[in-house]
Amino acid sequence: MRIFEKDGKVNFVDDFNVLVGYDMRQNCCEHAIWKFTDTPVTKPNTKYLYGKAPINLDKYRFDPKFFYKGHPESDYETRIAVFRLTPSDTSLPIMYLTLENTHNGYYAHGFTVEMGGLEILADSL
Repeated sequence: MRIFEKDGKVNFVDDFNVLVGYDMRQNCCEHAIWKFTDTPVTKPNTKYLYGKAPINLDKYRFDPKFFYKGHPESDYETRIAVFRLTPSDTSLPIMYLTLENTHNGYYAHGFTVEMGGLEILADSL
């Protein structure tokens, strides 16, 4: 998997050409981020396992059977979309990519999921 960032947008692309793209251009009164964790984000302020510092993602790919969109437990100002990443090397841990946006209900950030160049999901947080 590789990560590409440009002009306020980030794309995550695995070796099977599955792409998750997230528009993070900031507006007033919001905070859009992405993070990798070793468990699905279910509570507000879950600590980053990995943040912006790149890790070796070469052996990871998206699990097309897993997707969650909602709110972390007890936090209705934060919207999240969670994707599971499975490693080709079984000695590596499963990871989760979380797209997150905290705002006052007035702003949203779009994300898309594509497989083989075909858009299969377009939504916002």
